[in-house]
Amino acid sequence: MSISGWRPEYSLNIALLDEHHQKLFAGIQQLKDSYGTHEEIPVIYETLKFFMDYAIFHFSEEERLMREHDYPHFEEHLVEHKDFVKAVRKTFVEFQRTEEFPDDFMEYLQQWLVRHILNEDRKYQFTLHQNGIY
Repeated sequence: MSISGWRPEYSLNIALLDEHHQKLFAGIQQLKDSYGTHEEIPVIYETLKFFMDYAIFHFSEEERLMREHDYPHFEEHLVEHKDFVKAVRKTFVEFQRTEEFPDDFMEYLQQWLVRHILNEDRKYQFTLHQNGIY
């Protein structure tokens, strides 16, 4: 499993959102570090709960900024957020029921987050910078 953490090229040069993204990467690292240990089940539970709660918090902040500054692709971006929360929630509910964690889910989290930052979040970066958000 190829999981890596935050890299400087992921920065949007928007301090608040970069900080949020770094916390999400730290959660992925926490999952990776606990995987296969005796602490695995409680850490996975807490980390999946964190992802749901923190992703919702982060997305609401991101969406607020996009709305306030009339980002033209807001609706498309919102769909991405909803789909991610739905996927994490589904995995969380299934984990609560079975205590089985899909082997490929950490990879999904990592790939989704990197792709989302580099492709989707980059699209609003210019709009926010034009409005003095750094």
